[in-house]
Amino acid sequence: MAQGREIKKIHGRAQVEGDKKTMKLLLSSGGLAHTAGLITALHALLPSRLGPRRICHIITASLAGRPGADRSWMTEPWIAEEERHLHAHGFLCQSLDIAGWPGLALAEHLAGFDVLYIQGGNTFHLLDQMRRSGADRIIRELVAQGTVYCGVSAGSIVAGPEIGIAGWSPDWDRNEVGLTDLTGLRLVPFLLSPHYVPKDAALIAARLPLPYPILALRDGQAWVVDGDDQRLIDPGERGGGGA
Repeated sequence: MAQGREIKKIHGRAQVEGDKKTMKLLLSSGGLAHTAGLITALHALLPSRLGPRRICHIITASLAGRPGADRSWMTEPWIAEEERHLHAHGFLCQSLDIAGWPGLALAEHLAGFDVLYIQGGNTFHLLDQMRRSGADRIIRELVAQGTVYCGVSAGSIVAGPEIGIAGWSPDWDRNEVGLTDLTGLRLVPFLLSPHYVPKDAALIAARLPLPYPILALRDGQAWVVDGDDQRLIDPGERGGGGA
């Protein structure tokens, strides 16, 4: 499993899928409100223009196990904090649960945003709801057209070729929705392992060999794709990112 400087070995060899010239991705373990350098990196992915940018804060992964009609998330403090942070940095933010949206209406709604910000939570629940709503196809099409994809934890994992890694430890995500097809969005050709700590190395080594490389991200790190340019943000290293 790659860690620290080893992550950079993927740079130059891992190629994103789809239209590389327009693909803009920001994949991390932590949210924009709490990870140094991410807001700066996000602004750098957006073309210069006057006026605020619209960001859709998709919180579906965090709602695993709740009844479909439960809308109590709309008043949860962490969501309000994330929205305040983004507003303070010049974004118009709308939080959204994609569950229950019909495909056509969701496609029209998401097309109005500059950034799709996919929050963390249960990766299996997230992928299940993406498929039910058609968001998996919609997101791939929008990203291919230049919409920025910003993934956090589960939102980063689902960007890969498959999401099985999310359940490799009993302490990680549980596949309570019973998904058997674990194919991800395939925005990147490697598996994402967020929140990496050294003890994870042995657990993942036991799964080797794998059909895909693994990009392990410690908390605070992020992987940026801007067309053909790919790089690691690591505030722990010189030049790794600012506040």
